Amino acid sequence: MPSSFVQHHIRPLSSPSSRSIPLSSQGTASIQSLFISLQDPSSQTLTSLTNAASVLRKHTEERVALTAQQSHSEDAVLQTAILSRIVVGAYGHALDLHLSEASKLEEEAEWWSDVERSFQRSAYHFLQTLPGRITRLIRDCTEQLRANNRPIHLSSYSPNALRHLFASTGAQFSSFVLNSTFPHTRNNRFSSRILLFPSPSPTESWSHRLTTLAQQAYSALLFPILLAQQECSVKRSELEQLRDQRAEVLGALIQLRQPLHDTLDQSAGPDNLIGFMGILDKVTNLDTKQRSPPSTSDSAAVRLDDFLQRTYPAHRETHEITLQERQLNRPTYLVRAWPRLLFLPPAILYAFSTLYSSRASILNAAQDTGATVQAFFQSWVLEPLKEIVQTVRADRTQGVLIKKQGIEADLASLERMIISLAKDTLKWGPARLEGLSKQVRAGDLTPVLEVYEDDIKAPIRSVITGNLLRSAFIQVQKAKVDIDQALAGIDKLLKSQELTFAFVGVAPALGVVYILGGYLRTLMFSRTNRSKYGTQSQRSVAWSAVRRVERLLLTRPLLEGEAQARMNVQQLLTSANADTDIPPLTSGLLMLSVSRLRSYGEKCLPLGSRVRDGFIEDVGDLEDPRLDKTDKLRVVERIWRAWGDLLGCKDLIRS
Repeated sequence: MPSSFVQHHIRPLSSPSSRSIPLSSQGTASIQSLFISLQDPSSQTLTSLTNAASVLRKHTEERVALTAQQSHSEDAVLQTAILSRIVVGAYGHALDLHLSEASKLEEEAEWWSDVERSFQRSAYHFLQTLPGRITRLIRDCTEQLRANNRPIHLSSYSPNALRHLFASTGAQFSSFVLNSTFPHTRNNRFSSRILLFPSPSPTESWSHRLTTLAQQAYSALLFPILLAQQECSVKRSELEQLRDQRAEVLGALIQLRQPLHDTLDQSAGPDNLIGFMGILDKVTNLDTKQRSPPSTSDSAAVRLDDFLQRTYPAHRETHEITLQERQLNRPTYLVRAWPRLLFLPPAILYAFSTLYSSRASILNAAQDTGATVQAFFQSWVLEPLKEIVQTVRADRTQGVLIKKQGIEADLASLERMIISLAKDTLKWGPARLEGLSKQVRAGDLTPVLEVYEDDIKAPIRSVITGNLLRSAFIQVQKAKVDIDQALAGIDKLLKSQELTFAFVGVAPALGVVYILGGYLRTLMFSRTNRSKYGTQSQRSVAWSAVRRVERLLLTRPLLEGEAQARMNVQQLLTSANADTDIPPLTSGLLMLSVSRLRSYGEKCLPLGSRVRDGFIEDVGDLEDPRLDKTDKLRVVERIWRAWGDLLGCKDLIRS
């Protein structure tokens, strides 16, 4: 069954007139059932279309043999309707065939490109294919031995024996080994890009000779890896060339939709359909050169049956043979997996035995690690957080360095001492004592200081008979009150910053927990976590497809060589009255990228959502061959504007 892109593309070709054709009672049952089975040509398989064409061909031959012609005209209308539907189905399968081949070629080219870009991947690819290269070298050596009538035994494969063999034939053994292990060097010029160093001279110093030998050894190790990298480049180029050939035919087929639509709308007869089938046959076989058209005297049903039975199977066979002969497919899974299958089980067994023998120390280390983690969370995370909660809930009036009640007691004692001195020495009454109490609360001790100043004039007499000692003790109590008030200020400052200090203390521990948690989450869920709109790799493919569509619309890629083939394509499209505003190659490459966008929208976006419907509508605008280059560039701008965040453009750029 054709892909969703092809079904969407040929859906407008379902002619309303063909659906409303009345079934004649005079028609045979087989032809009527055939017409009913082809209600939707876009959903028919190639086998069903081929069988339908065979039935129609048989029916046409039987009708030609009849002598009675009274029902031939009504039956011919039904045959033409069936023929139209088969032609639409054949056109859809031609699209699907070249789209699938071009997509497969592009996937293979991208795989080789990924290997080519990385030196490590190229080295691993060389390791993967090393057994096959050695096998091919042994097979070629065996053929050379047989061709020169040499005995085949183990000693015949020694380097000296092989050098002697090739010396006798005038060939170079090194070139033979190179061409056998790296077949791309036979038909492609390459640059080794390796600095070859001369052999060390006996007159050179030992250090210089060792340096030269090390450089030669490094070059010898690097040489096959660079050859493998160049092999990837050659295969990528050949695959891209084949992809462009299929894409050019695909673009030409896409531009044939409107001529086919016009032919069907004009109540196409067999002659018009034969003309379109001729153009379709030529366009389909442009990239295979295997066209052998049947005689023009054959009926439309006969030509259509021959086309379905001959063209598509031959095209597929030629395509597969080309890939096999050029060895353009990626290596098989067994070839790519043998290093892991060979080295991974011993490595796992060795690791398991090592872990088992060290199980006691590993258990102790695990217990120590668990205790360390538990202590870290208990001492540096949980307890500081509890202290923060207690700080928030604590009474801010409670001091840390000194209590409020202590300050009040010292101040009351100072007040009683001063009032007692004023009552005994100054003989003040209650009114003046009340005012003195207020002065003491405000910190004014002027009356006491005046008494102290008088007593200090005669200190000895004042010590014996006066109040000097009482004044001195009052000064000591006043200093104690001042110290308490200073400590109260410091205490208030500490209380105001206590929450800040608590957060500063717990912040490093929380930072460590956050970093470790993020790392573990990424390590455990990065490969399995699917976002709402697909994984990052899927969104990356869609983003690359949109970018490539815009680039193709702004530039015009050229197919290397075969200028005559491109001229033939243009002539065929012109003869079919097809719109060629966008060249066939550009149109075909566009459809490759757009088909990826449609696949992303159908597989990754939520089913039945506005996002999915809107995205598929925009993709459908890019698929519409009626839109010119300017219109499609505006569609691309709308996709960037509307779906740029959905495709994760910023995240992809940062990554």
